[in-house]
Amino acid sequence: MRKNSITFDELFEIVRKRIWIILLIPITFVSVSGYVSYKYVTPIYAVSTELLVISKEKEGTEMTFNDIQTSLKLIDTYSIIIQSPGVLNRVIKNLKLNLSANQLNNKIIVRPITNSQIISISVTDSDPEMAVELANGIAKAFIEEISIVMNVHNVKILTEAKVDKTMPPISPKPLMNMAVAFVISLFISAAILFILEFFRKRKNKMNEAGQFSNTF
Repeated sequence: MRKNSITFDELFEIVRKRIWIILLIPITFVSVSGYVSYKYVTPIYAVSTELLVISKEKEGTEMTFNDIQTSLKLIDTYSIIIQSPGVLNRVIKNLKLNLSANQLNNKIIVRPITNSQIISISVTDSDPEMAVELANGIAKAFIEEISIVMNVHNVKILTEAKVDKTMPPISPKPLMNMAVAFVISLFISAAILFILEFFRKRKNKMNEAGQFSNTF
């Protein structure tokens, strides 16, 4: 065994003598993380509305394979138009928002559902009711915009966003934050223990060297 290696018994003794460090630091980190997460971090909510893109504007007509393929090709174009200044400014005007188009755009995630004719519009906001209003407002403004600009009426709202009072926020996640704080605190506690032990051994060696020199 190497001279500078630490045995299990020595490690146990190091931890036992400074158990207060192992307990104090994690408790402090976890407590502070939980307090900040619950008290000071603004909760953010997310809601979604879904749009259905169809190639035929008349109801009651049977859709062919080509119709479906046409709808799928339109989805990428429509996904870009949803976040265009024309649509966003229409939303701001309709809802009388005190936001710029860029600020509104930062709240939106537009995602085409793979291998479907559906576009999902997700909106985040600190107010769940406002998030719902924005999501539905964007969907309606988009339908209005393409009917004017492209003269088409081939998009319908499939699912409207709704207020759910039991909906949990997507952030912060206090339990996750506290778990991360706990893990980090363990590493810090271990580092402090080994640093203190290093300096303790160094001091003992210096004292032993001094006593040895005084014997001559």
